Amino acid sequence: MSRSLILSTKKKTAKQKAAQPKGRKKKTPTNPQKAPPVGGRLTIVMVLFCMGFSLLGYRAFVLQVKRSKQFRDMVKASQYTTIRLPAKRGDIFDRHMTPLAISVEVDSISANPRMIRDKLRVARSLSRILNVPRGKLLLLLAQDRYFVWIKRHVSRREVRAIQRLKLRGIRVLQESRRFYPNGHLASHLLGYTDRDGKGLAGVERFFDKLLRGKKQAIRLPRDPKGRRILRPGLLHVNGRWGSNVVLTIDKAIQYIAEREIEAAVRKWKAKRGIAVVMNPQNGDLLGLAMYPDFDPNRFRDYKTSVRNNAAISNPYEPGSTMKVISMAIARHLGLVRWSEKLDCEGGRMRIGRYTIHDDHPHKWLTPAGVIKYSSNICTAKIANRVGKKRLYTYMRKFGFGQRTNIGLPWETRGILHNYKRWANISLANIAFGQGVSVTPIQLTAAISAVANGGNYYQPRLYRSIVDRKGRKIREFPPHKKYRIISKKAAIDVMHMMELVVKKGGTGTNAHIKNIRVAGKTGTAQKPRANGRGYGRGRIGSFVGFLPAENPKLTILIVMDEPQGSKYGGTVAAPAFKRIALGSLRQLGYIPGGRVRFKAIQFPPPADAVKKEPKKAAQKVLANNKVKKAKDKKNQLVLAADHDAPKKTKQTPNFMRRSLREVMRRAQALGIRVNPIGRGVARYQKPRPGQALPKNRVVTVVFTSKRN
Repeated sequence: MSRSLILSTKKKTAKQKAAQPKGRKKKTPTNPQKAPPVGGRLTIVMVLFCMGFSLLGYRAFVLQVKRSKQFRDMVKASQYTTIRLPAKRGDIFDRHMTPLAISVEVDSISANPRMIRDKLRVARSLSRILNVPRGKLLLLLAQDRYFVWIKRHVSRREVRAIQRLKLRGIRVLQESRRFYPNGHLASHLLGYTDRDGKGLAGVERFFDKLLRGKKQAIRLPRDPKGRRILRPGLLHVNGRWGSNVVLTIDKAIQYIAEREIEAAVRKWKAKRGIAVVMNPQNGDLLGLAMYPDFDPNRFRDYKTSVRNNAAISNPYEPGSTMKVISMAIARHLGLVRWSEKLDCEGGRMRIGRYTIHDDHPHKWLTPAGVIKYSSNICTAKIANRVGKKRLYTYMRKFGFGQRTNIGLPWETRGILHNYKRWANISLANIAFGQGVSVTPIQLTAAISAVANGGNYYQPRLYRSIVDRKGRKIREFPPHKKYRIISKKAAIDVMHMMELVVKKGGTGTNAHIKNIRVAGKTGTAQKPRANGRGYGRGRIGSFVGFLPAENPKLTILIVMDEPQGSKYGGTVAAPAFKRIALGSLRQLGYIPGGRVRFKAIQFPPPADAVKKEPKKAAQKVLANNKVKKAKDKKNQLVLAADHDAPKKTKQTPNFMRRSLREVMRRAQALGIRVNPIGRGVARYQKPRPGQALPKNRVVTVVFTSKRN
């Protein structure tokens, strides 16, 4: 029975196996003896947890400790931003510390568009007052910003009109603006700046980095959208002040040069006039005037051609003034004897297929006569003795064909081709000033080398850089580069140049009574615009120095395309004479005649005088027949040998007088005037009747009638 039961059970199990679906797996009973222990599983879980927490801890350490500064900076950067406010721009002074360019506070109109609700009404109101198109204002006010400029550098009348409207979101801010108190004076030298105070031309551009100073960094908070939030009064903060630049220019001499060159250009209806005044003993540039000139306060109102500094960037053919250099080279090399006579060919000479002419034909001339009568033919013969290579070498020493490095942007080298490229006619042409181009600065420096005895000084425009307290940061001493010619050769050429202004010479209009003047006229053709040949235009010029025995001034006058006459002795020499007389008075020079009163400050710039100021002063007194001298703290007062006017202790009344009248009256009273502007005197300090300051300087402001 039991056996049958076991067999039925086995059969039943077989049937059940056949009835099961094929895809289902049979469950296998677990063996409790083979399962892993519970403690091992917990150990694995704990290790995994520890590793995870360790990684999280290390990551937290990196974020919270190791890189905490980086993330703090990121948070601050998202909450704050940094802006840099410009410093107050430094001033520019002349050699007597008279301001030529200053920075003043002016009003500008700004807006916060987020505070303005009725933008159309505000734009309409501002458009009428500021004369700005309404559409432009609407575009500015439509921006989603806290700050926009509406109009910068507005007048006081516009400011008062806007303040009366009391418009929400419209502000009047003060910012720095460049101001040139003397208007047109020295405009080509000073240059100008844009509205943000960046130098664009002249000294303003050359020393822009020094004048601008260092900006001040200011942190501003941001709103949730990342926009900057301005704090009240923030724009009044200035950075470090810029440095001040002191020039070698004498404001009074600059004014005299500009006045006379303008008069000459108007008289002869010339295209342009240039006047350069230099101290030949050290290369100091005392004045550089051009007409037409411009007002740097409104430089955008003038054409680029007017704003261009032609004295350094527009080379021209110097004409007969170059004969001085050719003769100096020949005398230095011993190729020309003082007493020899040169054949001038009757005023015509052929070189190959070219013919050279003389405007003043002669048969025979001495070397002095060659300079006096300006003979092209004899100059060509002298140049033939010198030769191409030596003429080129010495002209390079005189500074032609290279920049003077005076310290102004866009200076050109001029044109002096290598002697290997010269044709046969080029030697003659270059010797008398054709086929070579020079700038007025180059020619003035070269003639100054003849005036001072043969030494070439680099032209100097800058005396020093000072801070706002007057302490010197950097000085620019005179730079004597080298000796070009011997002193004897320079003196011989000086004597030749003196004959030019005497009777029979080509420059008699430059003659000054009681003062020895050495000069040379020049008349040159202007090349055509396409560079092929010469056109009808002429350039008349005169260059000279005085007094010849001890030159204090070298003056060059250039007249571009004068009408009525082409000769330099006619169109340029009279301006030379007037500038020379006015400048000598300003320097305190006493000619051979008697004078009413003069004051000279010692020691002068010359090194030789600095060593022995008292001895030099006594020499000046002896040369000028002055009886009395008083030396006190290096201040030498010269009294003439007849009655000198009594010095007034009260300030005279200069009001409603022209500049010429003011200067004449001040000179008679021994007062130094600091003129500002042009026109008629409208304001003076000290006031009339007040006590004069110790330095006896009176500031007088001149304005035109319409202003």
